[in-house]
Amino acid sequence: MNSAEQQGVLGELRRRGGAARVHELAATPHLIRLCVARGDLVRIERGCVALPDAARAFALAAQQNGLVSCVSRLHLLGVQVPGDPDVVHVSVPTHRGHAKALPDGVVRHHEEAQRDGELRATRFVDAVVRAVLCLVHSGTYDLAVGVVDQSLRRVPPGKVGAVRRYVLAQVARTSVALARALDDDIDRRARALRETEVRLVLRRGGLAVAPGIEIPTVGEVDMLVDGLLITEIDGFAYHRDRVLYRKDRRRDRTALDLTLLTHRYAWEDSDPLAVLARTRSRLVTMTGPLPFAEHVSDELRAGVEALRSAAVEPRNRVVGARHLTGAARAAVVWPV
Repeated sequence: MNSAEQQGVLGELRRRGGAARVHELAATPHLIRLCVARGDLVRIERGCVALPDAARAFALAAQQNGLVSCVSRLHLLGVQVPGDPDVVHVSVPTHRGHAKALPDGVVRHHEEAQRDGELRATRFVDAVVRAVLCLVHSGTYDLAVGVVDQSLRRVPPGKVGAVRRYVLAQVARTSVALARALDDDIDRRARALRETEVRLVLRRGGLAVAPGIEIPTVGEVDMLVDGLLITEIDGFAYHRDRVLYRKDRRRDRTALDLTLLTHRYAWEDSDPLAVLARTRSRLVTMTGPLPFAEHVSDELRAGVEALRSAAVEPRNRVVGARHLTGAARAAVVWPV
């Protein structure tokens, strides 16, 4: 076998994600058989081959003669998404029949999706749209907002506006109300899905929530609520590093010197309604900000007061879900 021909086939497969239908490849059946015999390729189905280390999502998409899409596509790109990553979402053309049985762990979407170049996957922007519609259909609007938040964090700053407009325009083709709700609710400053969920519930509870605020001498915090209370949510892999553990405690003390209390939650304790209840319980006892620590300079005090004013602006109280109707609205968590 010609080494150049072999490398050409393997390179073509890599560009496609590691799996392909044999007829897609610029290779003779003889060359494919030789590559399989050498262990460079594996047959995953009749007329379908893959690299030994191909991602399962691409292999399943090739078997379905479809494209990796929805949350599976976003997961492969490093976007935080909900659900079981072992469940693979695949898009196939709308004219494709439904008769072919699906293997376990595959969700099939019938849609006219654009392919991302040679890669056996939909384009990033179309995967975001599909994920939003899929999540809202399953009754998880807040997670749909979170997926858009996390997806926009992967976009270069100069392209965020264009991607945002595209996603909203495509969603509006299915539901104008949903697009309006998303337009109000999405915010790429959220660093995790749970932060988005908490922010949305706190706002529906009547509170002003400013995400991703940079506080002088403290640093960036997850959320500043009503200009008085910092809410921090630690991720799954909580700080095992003593340096980071101590840093967080120093930040909390520094924030208190600046009149800002901190509620810090482990992920397991951050159920949005529970966070809202505790936050309300604290804020209802406060008639205003705490006093500054004596050593805080006048300049720093002025900076904190400016941040406090910005944090309670009307834009930080907007509740986008008010636009929703029917089943989509009924699925939203509305605090009492």
